Amino acid sequence: MNKDKASEDYLEAIFQLSQEGQVTVSRLSDTLLVSKSAVSQMLGKLKEEDLVTQPPYGSIKLTNKGSDLGKKVAERHRLLVNFLTYLGVTSEIAEKDACLMEHGLHEETIKQLLVFINKK
Repeated sequence: MNKDKASEDYLEAIFQLSQEGQVTVSRLSDTLLVSKSAVSQMLGKLKEEDLVTQPPYGSIKLTNKGSDLGKKVAERHRLLVNFLTYLGVTSEIAEKDACLMEHGLHEETIKQLLVFINKK
C-alpha cells in the first residue's frame, strides 16, 4: 500500500460508511473523531489523487481507484483482527492493534497471514 496512514484511514472509513449509506463530512468526522475542517482538508487531498469525488455539499463517493484501496485496507484490518483474536487477544484490543498494524506490514506478511488463517 503506497498511501500514508491518514489517507488509508480515511479511505477505509469512507469504504465502510458507504456500505451503510451516504457518506457525509459529518459522518466521517464522527467516525474518525476528527474535526469537520480536518475532513474537508483531507478530502481535498484525496480528490487531487482521484480517490474520491464530492459535489458541493453532496455525499462523498470513492472513485474506482479509491474503492479498491479502501477495500484493501478494510480487508487487511479484518484479517488482522481475525488473526489477533485467534491468538487469544480480546476483540477490543485486537481492533486497536489491527489499526496500528494494518499500515506497516509488508504485503508478503499479509499474504502469509492469510494463508495461515485459511489453514486453521
